Amino acid sequence: MIGKTIEYQYENGDSYRVQLTAEKATWTALTGSAAGATGDEDFDCAEVAPNVFMIGWLESSGEVVTLVVNLNDMTIHCNYVYGQTRHFWQGKVKSIS
Repeated sequence: MIGKTIEYQYENGDSYRVQLTAEKATWTALTGSAAGATGDEDFDCAEVAPNVFMIGWLESSGEVVTLVVNLNDMTIHCNYVYGQTRHFWQGKVKSIS
């Protein structure tokens, strides 16, 4: 996944772009309540099954994001934790380049 840019949209309509380099994951909220927010995060990435990737990072705010990107069926699942708040979202990968 290093060198790839992923655009995806959750079922609630929020959409994001994540660019993965050897050094950072750069994310941008494209639509939704966080639209315009961006960050550069240290991250971990592993291929957990053929064409299925787990990507995770800890933001300076303390927010923890874990994505599971399935390129076989172009789906994404996210677990987001901030303090005692926890969300689970799913959606579709719109593009990967």
